[in-house]
Amino acid sequence: MTEVVLEGWWEVLTALDGQRPVIVGEAVREWPPEQLAELIAAGLLTEIAPTRSLACPGCPEAPFCDVICTERHTGERRALLACPNCGLQAVPLDDLRRWQVERGAVLELVRQTLRLAGQRSKIVSGRLWRLGRLHHGGTPWSVWFAFQLFRRDAGDLVVRGQLPARALLLVPGRQPEFLLPHGVVSGSLRDLTEWSDNGLQWNAERLEELLHVPASESHSPKKPASTRRQSRATDIEALVAELKQHLRSARDHAVHTRDSRGVPALLPRRTQKDLARRLGITESRVSRSLNDERAAALRLLWSLADDLDQMLRFVP
Repeated sequence: MTEVVLEGWWEVLTALDGQRPVIVGEAVREWPPEQLAELIAAGLLTEIAPTRSLACPGCPEAPFCDVICTERHTGERRALLACPNCGLQAVPLDDLRRWQVERGAVLELVRQTLRLAGQRSKIVSGRLWRLGRLHHGGTPWSVWFAFQLFRRDAGDLVVRGQLPARALLLVPGRQPEFLLPHGVVSGSLRDLTEWSDNGLQWNAERLEELLHVPASESHSPKKPASTRRQSRATDIEALVAELKQHLRSARDHAVHTRDSRGVPALLPRRTQKDLARRLGITESRVSRSLNDERAAALRLLWSLADDLDQMLRFVP
């Protein structure tokens, strides 16, 4: 990659992590002259109505104050910031400009530059999308994109999405702090991409590290087939891990709904079909594992996941 320019692209990613993805005129002052035009031409930014308030630069608390726009007899327009502490002060008209970051355009840019197969689909409005399939090193990956995975409901969001194993979960900047489901890896565009040469460029080396599949996990025709007993034990272990992850998310969801609505809500337990799909095994194998005499811990977790009162006491 050459002529790397980060200022504008990083501002875009920072805005995408916010509740409303808007970039203000003051932020673009330090951008290279061509950066704003490039991002607009790429469809990533759309100019919206000017702001009516700005933070006062002369006050330590930087309070937001109303902007008064006037026009002189010469036809020249000017903007004044009405601060109760500092009085009227002139501000550049360009500081009032604002641009909205187009989430759909960002998602489509990611799809195109990664050359993903399949269609983009919205899973949770405004928060979670499935972008398509990526074949990397002979291994197929399901690529997803999520916004604001640092919020309290992030674990619930990922559970609702039911991401499969071998899933790449992309975020704009801030990485999730909770434990992701087995087989799901996350990466931020801030770490994996750059804006250069008038387009989005991926850091191939970092992407390779993120999607590296250890030889022990790859499919090898020389690997001896495991016995039925070994396979059942492996299934039970994987199901225990999956249900523990679900219980963590379910507990977070119950606490969040209790705090926000006054009444805790139960996150629906994964069905046997869901578990089978996530682990890449058959539904009958899930059923046999649940009925196995060695699977007492698995059955306990299965029961906990459907009992709100007991689940709230669950400590992973």
